[in-house]
Amino acid sequence: MRLLCFFACEPSPDGLDFGEELRQRYEGLLKHLRGDPLAHVLFAGAVPGFKPETRYSELMAERLEKAGIAKERIHVSGDVSTSASEIDSMEEFLPRHPQFTDDEAASSWYHVPRIRTLWKIKHGRKVKGCYLSVPLSFFILKRTALELPKFALAITPSSVQDALAKIARRIGAI
Repeated sequence: MRLLCFFACEPSPDGLDFGEELRQRYEGLLKHLRGDPLAHVLFAGAVPGFKPETRYSELMAERLEKAGIAKERIHVSGDVSTSASEIDSMEEFLPRHPQFTDDEAASSWYHVPRIRTLWKIKHGRKVKGCYLSVPLSFFILKRTALELPKFALAITPSSVQDALAKIARRIGAI
């Protein structure tokens, strides 16, 4: 069975609703779920920036159900703080639900390659990509530019990552 592992992003500035890119990702997800009535979705329970952080999962479930997606097709994993922790949370969910054999990382086109690479590195699982349509805008171009160094860092040996972290601490960057 197909499971779309949906990755969050920023809320609205007040933290009470979806931010623009999250809204666009949600709309892409909804198209996939409507197009495949057997597909299920998995998303995080709480996401930083939302007020309260559990508002994210409440909004997701509420909107999906209002859009006609059956409650049985909606699954919530643990609380997260980063894409890497979302992967960890979803990885905890998957072994307990062996009916899902077709796992896909569902996110923006610029985000999916890093998710797939991190998942493979962290857990040895090869997931497919479900590229959600997000219109090109200045915001997305900026996000893409920020994503490239993260992707490069994800495939960098840990010894190099440690050395970079030491340098960043020394100069006060982290």
